[in-house]
Amino acid sequence: MRGRSRGILLGGLLLLVLLGAREVPGLLRAARLLGEIAAPEEPPGGGVNEEPVAEGALRGTLFRPAEGEPPFPAFVACHGAARDGFRDARLVRFARALARSGAVVLTPDLEDLRRFRVTEESVGRIVEAQRALRSRTDLVQGGRASLIGISFAGTLSLLAAADPGVRDSVPAVLSFGGYADLEGLIRHWLEAAPESPPEGYPVESYGKVIAILNNLDPLVPEAERDPLREGLERFLREKRPPPRPPDLGEMAADLWDAATTVGPARPDLVERIVSAARPGARLVQPSGRLEGLRARVFLLHAAGDRLIPPRESERLASLVGQPSRLLLTPLFEHVTVRSGGSLERWRLVRFAAAFLGAAGR
Repeated sequence: MRGRSRGILLGGLLLLVLLGAREVPGLLRAARLLGEIAAPEEPPGGGVNEEPVAEGALRGTLFRPAEGEPPFPAFVACHGAARDGFRDARLVRFARALARSGAVVLTPDLEDLRRFRVTEESVGRIVEAQRALRSRTDLVQGGRASLIGISFAGTLSLLAAADPGVRDSVPAVLSFGGYADLEGLIRHWLEAAPESPPEGYPVESYGKVIAILNNLDPLVPEAERDPLREGLERFLREKRPPPRPPDLGEMAADLWDAATTVGPARPDLVERIVSAARPGARLVQPSGRLEGLRARVFLLHAAGDRLIPPRESERLASLVGQPSRLLLTPLFEHVTVRSGGSLERWRLVRFAAAFLGAAGR
């Protein structure tokens, strides 16, 4: 055992020599950040000042180091399709950890995503948030702010980073679990056979609920939309189907049954939903819209993600049109931290260090 420990130590020292002294501080910083995020509990003590943001339509929270002299590297960290949105405990913990490392972080409220809708409106909100953060010249280093997007917000952040109004002020963008083809992803959700254990509602089938919820307007008469929408949103919040809303028409009833039943939807219903989704999906498709990116692009994806398959980030890498960095890792389940081997953790540390370095951290 003593010989093994000595070998690990010598190997680590050799690795540091090979990497060069300049990389070591960044690797240590990334390792501390990831360790804090993965720890069972947040570290004791504060170290972070938090203030609410309310400027026009922009809402959110600003996290900044309690100590240290500004200006700081800046990040806009965007939540995915989650009921708590910018107040989601995982996002808040990440933002605090990043602020404790010496950065200023804005977590904007993306209302549509908070209601499980993937729309172009959220791209505009991310652009607005990036501008608002950059305007804090008392805090922000160099008038630049990087973007971090989780799940659907990963791709929406890439679209925001390519916006001509901000693209020259976004040094780096991280997409964590993003998509490359929303229309194709919707079809996958509707047609997929679940792999999850049958005792619970399968992870794969949650995408089916999101696809239907996003497209009620063109599919269902106005009088039936609100009860159907409320029922499906409740389903996503509570992770189990609530009682079926009363007095649904034929199409609304078919959509409810498709959303709450495990397994593929009927082929004719699949085609109607995909057709209804097509116009909105085109507005947030990354294909052909990322050529203007100036930022360095980092793509992170859970290797076993059953909601948004990892092939989506592989396709994103081919759409970026510039050198990008892609990491598929088993250390996450969609966007939730899991345990893993030391080699995988090392790969993640190097990936995180490269992103933070590109962002100026």
